[in-house]
Amino acid sequence: MFGLEIGEILVILVVVLLVFGPDRLPEMTKQLASWIRDLRQLVANARRDLNVSAADLGLNEEDIRTLRQLRNPKSFMRDKVLDGIDLDDLDLEKLAKEDDTPSRPASTNGSSATGSAQGNGAAASDAPAPAAFDPDAT
Repeated sequence: MFGLEIGEILVILVVVLLVFGPDRLPEMTKQLASWIRDLRQLVANARRDLNVSAADLGLNEEDIRTLRQLRNPKSFMRDKVLDGIDLDDLDLEKLAKEDDTPSRPASTNGSSATGSAQGNGAAASDAPAPAAFDPDAT
C-alpha cells in the first residue's frame, strides 16, 4: 500500500498516537472516514457526469476506448502502425540483411537509375546503407 512497509506504518501510527493522544484518535478516524467517503462520492459523481457528457456528444464505447489509448501516444502509434507486431520477437537484423538489396527502377533508355556510376564500374555496395530502425520513434 503506497510502498509503505509494516514497520513504517507502525511508526506513523505511534507518532499520530503521541501527537493527538488516545482521546482524540477515535474522533479523527471518524473524520478521516467521512472525508474518504465524500471523496469517493465526488469521484463517482464526476465519472457519472463525464459519461452523460460523452453520451450527449454522441461518443460511443469505441471512441472512449480510443481516447483512453491516446493517454500514451507512443504506444498508441506503435499499435496502429505495427498492428500488434511484437518488436521483441522481431529479428530486425535479419530484416535489415534481407532489405540490403534496394530495388533500382530502370530508366527509359535501359540504363540504371544511378546513371554513370554503374557505367564507371562502381560497386553496388557503394549504395547508402539503410537508415537505422528505431522502434521507439514516434
